[in-house]
Amino acid sequence: MDSTPDRFRTDQITVLGTTWCPDCKRAKRFLGEQRLAYLNVDIEQDPQAMAYVEQVNQGKRIIPTILFPDGSILVEPSDAELARKLGLQTRAQRSFYDAVVIGGGPTGLTAALYLAREGQETLVIERAGLGGQAGATQTLDNFPGFDEGISGAEFAERLGRQARRFGVEILQAQEVAQISLEGPYLCVTTRDGDSYGTKAALLATGARYRTLGVPGEQELVGVNIHFC
Repeated sequence: MDSTPDRFRTDQITVLGTTWCPDCKRAKRFLGEQRLAYLNVDIEQDPQAMAYVEQVNQGKRIIPTILFPDGSILVEPSDAELARKLGLQTRAQRSFYDAVVIGGGPTGLTAALYLAREGQETLVIERAGLGGQAGATQTLDNFPGFDEGISGAEFAERLGRQARRFGVEILQAQEVAQISLEGPYLCVTTRDGDSYGTKAALLATGARYRTLGVPGEQELVGVNIHFC
């Protein structure tokens, strides 16, 4: 019998965790990068949620415990496990490509699009969500061709859709761990241990915001600390 509390039976994902849990932060960041709405519940402030986490995990308080609208549950999932649950492609269909693009932001996807249009078998490997920083922007008002602006989420969706239309394969929630030379070709290996041979690797890993490294900074990003 399903004993999930009624208030957790929603049409969106529910993350049961705490404010200090690193894996909870990682999972929520990944969901945010995929532009998915979710309900965040701090079990330390919610006795019913804490009791449910312990029930699901045979008396252990293991977090994050993540509930999905279809009734399924993932406990301490990796980004790759979350991606598979969400239906994202995490493994390529081939073992060798003409080109492997590392990074699924505007630069990486544009390069992949041009390669594919020239008949090159192309693979894009993206660590997080498509679109990079542009994809996480609420509104893009200064991008050429969109005179009325466009949301970052829609822009990222269009980029991915356009690249796939020309046959580009796109992996998400996959991080490149190593690029090595094997004979005349390169070998690109992910942290999951999958390896792909290629004639060329294009690095388009994007930019990262510079942080101060002061106590409490990460907890306040998006709340009191913002980047532009």
